[in-house]
Amino acid sequence: MQAAGKAGRNGRRAESVDPLQNQGGSNGARWEAGADDSHIASATGGSSLATDHRRASPWLLGAAVGVVTLACLGLLFVHAYIATRVEALHHLSDLKEGVHEIEAIEWRAIAEAGTGQGARALAEERFRDGAKRIEQTRALPLLSDRESLERVAEQHRSYRALVTQELRLTEAGRLDEARALDRGQVDPTFEELHDAIAELKAAFEEQVRRAFALGTLGSLWIVGAATTAIGLLVSRLWQSRALARVLAARGEAVREQEQRFRALVQNSADVIAVLQEDGTIRHITPASNRVLGQAPERLMGRNIAEFIHADDMPSVQAFLATMREHRVEQTRIEFRWRHADGAWIYLDTTWSDQSATPSVAGLVVNARDINEQKTLEEQLRQQALYDPLTKLANRTLFWDRLDQAMARAARGRGSVSVLVLDIDNFKSINDRFGHAVGDEVLNVVAQRIRGAIRAVDTAARLGGDEFAILCEMIRGSDPARLVARVASSFERPFQLEAGEVPVHVSIGIATWVPARESAETLADDLVRQADIAMYQAKASGKGTSATFEEGMRMEAIADGDLPAVEWPARERPRPSLAARAD
Repeated sequence: MQAAGKAGRNGRRAESVDPLQNQGGSNGARWEAGADDSHIASATGGSSLATDHRRASPWLLGAAVGVVTLACLGLLFVHAYIATRVEALHHLSDLKEGVHEIEAIEWRAIAEAGTGQGARALAEERFRDGAKRIEQTRALPLLSDRESLERVAEQHRSYRALVTQELRLTEAGRLDEARALDRGQVDPTFEELHDAIAELKAAFEEQVRRAFALGTLGSLWIVGAATTAIGLLVSRLWQSRALARVLAARGEAVREQEQRFRALVQNSADVIAVLQEDGTIRHITPASNRVLGQAPERLMGRNIAEFIHADDMPSVQAFLATMREHRVEQTRIEFRWRHADGAWIYLDTTWSDQSATPSVAGLVVNARDINEQKTLEEQLRQQALYDPLTKLANRTLFWDRLDQAMARAARGRGSVSVLVLDIDNFKSINDRFGHAVGDEVLNVVAQRIRGAIRAVDTAARLGGDEFAILCEMIRGSDPARLVARVASSFERPFQLEAGEVPVHVSIGIATWVPARESAETLADDLVRQADIAMYQAKASGKGTSATFEEGMRMEAIADGDLPAVEWPARERPRPSLAARAD
C-alpha cells in the first residue's frame, strides 16, 4: 500500500499551493498585464496633470512634462524589473509542478509493482522540461540570486539521477531496493529541491513586492499631491484585480491538483480505502469492483470484520490494536477476504495511520489480490513435499517429520515407530497388466494405508513400490494395533479396471525409545531396522509382518540381504536434529 506510505509526504507538499502553479503562460501574461495597467494608469494621471499645468503657465507645463517623463521612465524600469522576476516565478512554478508530477509518477510506479519503461520515459520528459525552465531563468536579465538558482539546478540534477535509478529498479521488479532508495535518498533529495525552489521563489516574490513598493513611492514622490488621488485609485484597483487573479489561480490550482490525485487513486489497480479506527469503511476506490467483486457504495459504512475469515480475525484484531496503541506509521498484514461470489481471496494489505491528518482522519489501507501467488506457493509446496502419484508425503517430508518426532521423543514424550511396507509381487502385476494398472495399484495401496493410520501418523511413498508409516507412540504402547489395521486393510482384493487383483504387502516394524545415541544416527538406523524386518517378513511368507530384533541384522548379513559393512543412509536433507532435541 504504497499510496498510504506516501500520503503524509504528498499532503505536506500539497498544503501550500502556489498561485502561479499549473497556470502555464497565462499567469505570466496576467502579471505583466497588471504591470501594464499600473503603467497606463500612472501615465494617464500624469498626462492630465500636465494638461492642467499647461493651462496655468508654461513653467508648470514644462514641469508637468518633465514629471510625466520621469514617471514613465521610472515605471518602465520598474515594469522591466518586475516582468523579469514574474517570468522567473513562472519558470519556477512550472519546475515545481514538474517535480510534483515526477514524484507522482515515482509513487505510482512503486504502487503498481513496476509500470515499465513508460514511467521512466515520462519522468525523463518532465526532467528535461525542468532543465529547460532553469536555463530560461538563467538567461533572464536584471536577475540576482544566481547562486540560489545554481543550487536549484544542482539539486535538480541529483534528483533526476536518483529517480532514474529508482524507476530502473522498479522496472526490474526489485521493489524492496526501490523503496529503500526512495526512503533513503530520493525523498530527502526531493525535500531539498522542493525547499530550494520555495526559497528562490520567496526571494523573487519579495523583490517583486519591493519593486512595486518602490515604483509606487517614486511615482507618488514625482507626480506629487496632484496625482495622489489617481495613484491611490489605480493602486486600489490593481490590488483588487491582483487579489482576484490570485484567488482564481489558487482555486484553479487546487482543483487541478485534486483532479490529478483523484485520477491516480481512482485508476489504481489496487484497492485503496479509508477506515475508521473501529474498522468501518468510510471510503473505498472503484477498484473494489474488480478485486473484491463489490461496488464502493455497497461496502462503505460496513465493517471489515464482516468480510475477513474467522481464522484470520484474531490476528487482524491484534494488528489493529497494535496500530492504535503504538501509532505505527506504516505496516503490512495478509488475510483472507470473502469475495462477492462467496470465495475466499488472499489480500496483501499495507496500512498507514493518518488519524492525525485532518483531511483524512482515519486508517489508509492499500490492498492487492495475491490469490494467484498463494496458489502458486501451495503448488510448489505440494511438488516439493508430496508424491505426485499417490499424494502421500515424499521422502523429503518423511525424513523431516521423522527427525521432528525423534526430537520430541528425546525430550521424554514417548517412542517412535517406523513401518516399511513393500508390495509383494508388484513386478509381476506390472508385467501382467501394464504400468497403468501398476500405478492404479499404487494409488489404492496409498488409499488403504491412509484409511488405516491415525490422523497424527505420517504415510509416505519412499519410491517404487516401497511405502513407510511414521507413528509416534506414548510410553508403554506398541504399534501392534496399527500393524493389524494396516494388514487387515489388504485382506480384500483390489477392484481395478483390469478386474479383481489380490494384493499383499510385507511389513517391517522398528521402534525407537530415547537413548543416548546421536539422534541423526538413530534416524538413519531406525529406517534400516524397519527395512531389515520387512525383508525378514518377506522371507517368512507374503503378506506377513515382522518386528526388528537385533539378531535379524546378522541373519540378513549371513543370507546376503545386507552387506557386512553398513550401507549409507538414504539420501535426504540433513537438518540439525541434535540441536532440535535439546
